[in-house]
Amino acid sequence: MIEAPSPASTNGDSTRTEMIRFLVQCSFAERIDAIGLRSFRNNMMEIINTTPMGNSKQNWFSGVKSNLCQFETKFQNLKEATSVLELVLWKNSIVETMSDDGRESRKRKFDEPDSRSQCRVSCGADVIFRNVLPYLVPVSGN
Repeated sequence: MIEAPSPASTNGDSTRTEMIRFLVQCSFAERIDAIGLRSFRNNMMEIINTTPMGNSKQNWFSGVKSNLCQFETKFQNLKEATSVLELVLWKNSIVETMSDDGRESRKRKFDEPDSRSQCRVSCGADVIFRNVLPYLVPVSGN
């Protein structure tokens, strides 16, 4: 993922710029890798590699840090949203199972961890996520 600057560059400013970009990639590598969506990681690397530095490298660096924080926040929010969605689906599966079994066995059946686990497995979250996540993930890192 991280590429070292090419030593064949003849322009001193270009070499310095490539070196700065490389050092920023290395210093943020752990945080970028912790972002669980490939599209977010790729967008972050693109920002580091293609955003012009201009005269103020400190402003550029602040912008990169700001973008990284935004991607981390978006990813955290997405994780929370998917967790809540999974809990809702799981709860719905439990309620449906309880209503199918009748009132007498309700307490006995759901005191057993295996019953809850089975409802979680069969709640359909994997199918829902495949169809819902594309709408939750922003396009082009927006």
